[in-house]
Amino acid sequence: MVSRGNDAENLLSIKHVATRFSVSIGTVRRWTDAGLLPAERTAGGHRRYRATDVEAALRARSALADAEARQGLAARLATRDEPTGRLLPAEALSVMRAASGVACSNPSCE
Repeated sequence: MVSRGNDAENLLSIKHVATRFSVSIGTVRRWTDAGLLPAERTAGGHRRYRATDVEAALRARSALADAEARQGLAARLATRDEPTGRLLPAEALSVMRAASGVACSNPSCE
């Protein structure tokens, strides 16, 4: 049950959480039901989310998206451009390498 006081100021409605994640309210409910995002219940049965839990979940989601992007970038760097069969231009590779933080020990990377 949700207490009134300082904690109440740090609790967010399901609508607010859905807006922060840019997802539907139903998605937030499913995450809660699956144990992915903890929630408390008010006396009236409404879900309330601690701001700290929501911020932590947002950071985790962002870190996961970054890791997936780096993984996808590494896969693209390792393959040829399918329609033409050409390697990606050196300039594009260096820009992508710098953006992903991938180090290159080959002198031609400079």
